[in-house]
Amino acid sequence: MNPLEVIKEASKTAVDVAGHAIKTGNLFCSKEKSDERMKICSVCPDYIIQSDKCCKCGCFMQRKTQLEAAKCPINKW
Repeated sequence: MNPLEVIKEASKTAVDVAGHAIKTGNLFCSKEKSDERMKICSVCPDYIIQSDKCCKCGCFMQRKTQLEAAKCPINKW
């Protein structure tokens, strides 16, 4: 993933998360939901375990999976 694509994806996630937090007052999801998302990521071929990053969006997945409004870039969660 090139740097411009990473910036674009990170910006989209930031806007989605901020908008959701403003509307609902909720930034983070439950631990159960975050754990389930991370479980899905951990077996995905696009997840890089060593760096905890998704090669589709460039995000650190231990953090992204905790954000209520965050979405998987390939719609797995």
